[in-house]
Amino acid sequence: MRKSNDYFIIIPKGFTNDFINSLSTFSSILDLEIYEFLALNPSSLERLYRIFKSSSPPENIIKANIHLISFKILAHSEKRLINKNGMVYSVDLNLYELFEHVDKKLKNNSFLITQTSQQFFAIKSILPKVQSKSIKGENPVFHIKEDLLGSKKWDSLLDLFKILNKSTNWLVLRNFEELNDSYKFKKGDDIDILCQDLEYFTAVVNAKRRFGGRCSYYVSVNNHNIPLDIRFVGDKYIDPLWASDMLRTKNFHNNIPVPSKYNYFFSLLYHSKLQKKAVKPNYIKRLDDLASQINYKKLPVRFVLNDIICADILNNFLSSNLYKYTFTDDAVRNESFLHLIKFKEINDPLNNWRTLIKKTPKVIIKKIILRITRTFYKRSNFPKIYFF
Repeated sequence: MRKSNDYFIIIPKGFTNDFINSLSTFSSILDLEIYEFLALNPSSLERLYRIFKSSSPPENIIKANIHLISFKILAHSEKRLINKNGMVYSVDLNLYELFEHVDKKLKNNSFLITQTSQQFFAIKSILPKVQSKSIKGENPVFHIKEDLLGSKKWDSLLDLFKILNKSTNWLVLRNFEELNDSYKFKKGDDIDILCQDLEYFTAVVNAKRRFGGRCSYYVSVNNHNIPLDIRFVGDKYIDPLWASDMLRTKNFHNNIPVPSKYNYFFSLLYHSKLQKKAVKPNYIKRLDDLASQINYKKLPVRFVLNDIICADILNNFLSSNLYKYTFTDDAVRNESFLHLIKFKEINDPLNNWRTLIKKTPKVIIKKIILRITRTFYKRSNFPKIYFF
């Protein structure tokens, strides 16, 4: 049986009938379904665009009524290059011919199409239950009166994690050992996340911004707002190569994607010594246990409190993996310990004086507005857990 791939496409609503009829000429297209939204609010429409990886969708479909179309297309061994939404993709011949057809058929009216199976699954997972069904020609039309799942809240962390595991590349960096739906978040608790693509991940999870750095978000689960610190490959929270390797070699703990034991040990040590002024008490024994599990058996008990031992471990780790300490303005920097680290990226922003001159006024204005907003709207303990 020939392999097929799943896709979603967004087109302006007025073109649906003619467009669907035209697809009957493609023998490679299978299982076509049409979704009509009857109660999709603007923020959910924006979320949908972001999952399509179009944070700036074409103007002529932003406010238009849309139809979401799902279909399978038979795979073809021959490849072609296409340019869509400013990105160049390598696609098989059948999909290439569909692109050409849609461009010609819709003329100046733009469309969006998924590129990966992860995107397809993400959209499929957040579609609410169908309220009614009709038929257009030979194709079913599903009428949806409810908003996208997760638009207000998720029923459980477990449900959210299941969707994320199939639709995104992510993991929980630390403190996942007791994380589940019955876990009681305390003051200062959050979920530390590493993902491949911040814009896409926050769209799938429907995470909202909270006061803090660029990584500060929260997600509503049941009746709780749970703070998230969302890091992504390339934000320099850690070396981008290390971040990519960590995602590539991740393990699972109770259906939660987590770093391998090896990366968990070194990332927790890196975090404790370089991104904190002092080591948290609960990390002392955890690092001792992790060291034993990856055969660092000669380390003394409570070794993490010894700067010389820790610097030697981290220097050997960075050197052997060709990683470097990366400078970021979005994490604490333990300067006293940093002096012991040999492998650091070059950090000389004055060489890029054009960028500095261009961005500095915007950053200053943004910080002033943020400070004023915090002063007038600050809630006690924000942005920790809130109960509705």
